[in-house]
Amino acid sequence: MLNRISSIFITFIFTFMLCAQAQAGWVEVRSENFVLRGDLNERDAISLVQDLEGFRYNVLSLYGVTPRPEVVPVPVYTIRDKKTMRSVVGTDNLGGVYNTDLRGPIFLLSSQRGFGRGNEARYIAFHEYSHHLIAAYTGLNFPRWYDEGYANFLATYEQKKGQFDVGAPKQAYGPVLAFKRRYWVPMNIMLSSVRGYPFSFTDGGQSAANGRSLFYAQSWLMAHYIITTDGMSPKFAAYIEALNRGEDGIEAFEKHMGMTVDQFDEIIYRYYKSNRFQKVSYTTDFQPDDVKLTVRKMTKAQGYRHLADVTLAFSGAKRTSAAYDKAEKALGLTAPILVGRADMALASGNYAEAESLIKQALELDPSNMEARRVGGASEIMRYDAGEHTPDSLGLGRKYLSDVLAKYPNDPSANYHYALSYRTDTSPPVEALQAAYNALQYYRSPNYAGSNLNMSQVLFFGGEYEEARRPLVAASVWGPTMRARSAARQMIDEIDRRWDKPNTD
Repeated sequence: MLNRISSIFITFIFTFMLCAQAQAGWVEVRSENFVLRGDLNERDAISLVQDLEGFRYNVLSLYGVTPRPEVVPVPVYTIRDKKTMRSVVGTDNLGGVYNTDLRGPIFLLSSQRGFGRGNEARYIAFHEYSHHLIAAYTGLNFPRWYDEGYANFLATYEQKKGQFDVGAPKQAYGPVLAFKRRYWVPMNIMLSSVRGYPFSFTDGGQSAANGRSLFYAQSWLMAHYIITTDGMSPKFAAYIEALNRGEDGIEAFEKHMGMTVDQFDEIIYRYYKSNRFQKVSYTTDFQPDDVKLTVRKMTKAQGYRHLADVTLAFSGAKRTSAAYDKAEKALGLTAPILVGRADMALASGNYAEAESLIKQALELDPSNMEARRVGGASEIMRYDAGEHTPDSLGLGRKYLSDVLAKYPNDPSANYHYALSYRTDTSPPVEALQAAYNALQYYRSPNYAGSNLNMSQVLFFGGEYEEARRPLVAASVWGPTMRARSAARQMIDEIDRRWDKPNTD
């Protein structure tokens, strides 16, 4: 009898372990604009992608923008357990994190508590994606305080039947705004936060954390008041237009909003004390069930490789190398792992190592376009840095031409192909088209520096109007004084050569 009970118990444990392993496997859900990968329930994964598609469709509709597909589907990764999250980003104390570079945006979210209404990871996904949407598809530039406040306003997005709501208060803001008024970020500092933040993200300590929390809470409060108060819209539009012409932040605000900083400060505090924060509702024809999805189960070993890719986006070389080691141990040496290691070498400026790894990857998989994209970028950056071999320029262009032949709108391939002609005073039409394509994608002020390179290519090609357009934005919104100054100098040079008069 004892032996039979033991046998049943062992069988139960074995069955439980098999079920646990099945649940631990990764899932991939693809839609037209997103690719979600993570160790989460398939139903939750599908629901999150549908929500992201709905958010995208509805937010763009607010601006009268006809939604068009993302040039590159936005990668979203989820991690369930704290240990794995620590291995990827060095901490488990976050609901989600976002990054963007020349490869485009990428999201990492905690799936530990699911993605239901009010969940922090869901809120972060909507908040960060709103920055990408507004910059990439509307061409609008907002001061930093409003950019963050409006993203917070949109992040409480919720759709039910033929209606979606935004603007609900975030519960966490209550305790923050309850701080005594003298501890709030002064209004003149808030309104002066046009290009950057009034704090450093690297500052530690509770005081610094409180300051950051107050900035986000106050920015939401300010944006909420402006959006929901009658008569504010035309005044605010005039203020934004003035900022985009390069007017001073405080002066532009007082002139076009029709109030002083102190008056606005008092208005916002009274608005907070009134505690009447209404949601804003809109009708929509978006239907979540109409989203076309492709669902694929992945093994835990395949998940290791994707964890390595996301570690590359959010961590340094030590964690990333360890992640690729783990993936290689589980899967063997594969082309995607070699490409990931090459991308890591490229990030550290080790071009020779990147070249060697890309050659190995293409030997394993000659048709791998990602290998060609990373290899092309590496060779062109190697040439641009003056560390090239005699073959660097030609090899880089060949790799990137192969990618563009298959994916003509790939932003990174377009950028690096055009970059290879940055000092060529007679760039070919293919380089001009690549520069134009890159500028169409990299609209955010975060790309002001790299966009100067694209404008230079267009300038040498005589495309003065297309070269000048991003420079005007960079001269105002560039993240550094150096970038803004360089943009203004290029504008002056274009105006000297271009027959069309300056109409700014």
